[in-house]
Amino acid sequence: MVKLRKCVGKENLQRLNYLYQIGNIYAKSNCKQNNLLSSYYTNLMISISKKTVQRLEPNIKRNICKVCKNICVPGKNCKIRIKKQKIQYKCNICSSSKNYIAQQTYLWFDQTQSVNEILDYSQNKS
Repeated sequence: MVKLRKCVGKENLQRLNYLYQIGNIYAKSNCKQNNLLSSYYTNLMISISKKTVQRLEPNIKRNICKVCKNICVPGKNCKIRIKKQKIQYKCNICSSSKNYIAQQTYLWFDQTQSVNEILDYSQNKS
């Protein structure tokens, strides 16, 4: 049986979500200044997650360039290549590249056995 609990840092998670969405919108545009804004918002998101000790989801971490802190949007500001059993993300802004293993069960997070508890985000106060 899975336990139901209230979310402790709900406001912080909402702020991180908002900053990620803004950074993603700016990253999809082609303007150079919008790339700077995207990297600013994602850098702010990373620093807030460190200060509030909340982990970002691995899929979100993979979409952020480690050097310029810009959100990688395939076809806009990054290239994705699949070589053998690796996925290579190459940023077009800072020309850095990052390799990941291309297996679906690579992350423990993606497996069904990893669910320990479900957080309740409902508005009901009981």
